[in-house]
Amino acid sequence: MNYIQKVLAVFFVIGFISICVAHQSIAESNFQEIISKAEQGDADAQYHLGSMYYSGEGVPHDDEQAIQWYTKAAEQGHVDAQYNLALMYKHGQGVLLNFKQTIQWYTKAAEQGHVDAQFFLARMYKKGEGVPQDFKQAIQWYTKAAEQGDVDAQYNLALMYKNGEGVLQDYMIAYAWFNLAAFQGGELPRKNIDIILERMTPSQIEEGQKHSKELYDKIYNRDK
Repeated sequence: MNYIQKVLAVFFVIGFISICVAHQSIAESNFQEIISKAEQGDADAQYHLGSMYYSGEGVPHDDEQAIQWYTKAAEQGHVDAQYNLALMYKHGQGVLLNFKQTIQWYTKAAEQGHVDAQFFLARMYKKGEGVPQDFKQAIQWYTKAAEQGDVDAQYNLALMYKNGEGVLQDYMIAYAWFNLAAFQGGELPRKNIDIILERMTPSQIEEGQKHSKELYDKIYNRDK
């Protein structure tokens, strides 16, 4: 390496170090700003800080700190913080596993329209996980998630209508929801459609197709 190449290499290293230091300085400045806002009660900042500790983004991973900041944001009604807090209680991350707290925070998030919270809340009611088994509650929350286009909720809701769990057995409604779930892909909805078609009359199939179209328009064409 000649003299000019050595000089250029030195300048490159110095430049690279300067950029890294600048980025670190900016990151530290942003972190301090987030902490300041969070300590002043800003729910978005509290949620952001909780997420940083949870993922180890810019700070060491710390589930207990994540719980602390998610809780502060959740208590102010921050829906994503409520959902993440429910997940951490469900899996015992940073806290002892606590299904009662899981249900509480899933419910708060679900009531604000959080589709994943609605789905998992329905599943806990269906399984009797942390609460007495309640098929009617499961139907209610699966329906809310299904009407937001959640394919897993649509499939599980269809199963409950097919099997008469929490509702009167209704192949027509089951067919409609299986049809919507199948539209988004997956073999299981299609297999179940084949099964119930053998049990349906031609008029039930016609009504099922009509209901399926109505649901599709309601869910996917609502903004058109």
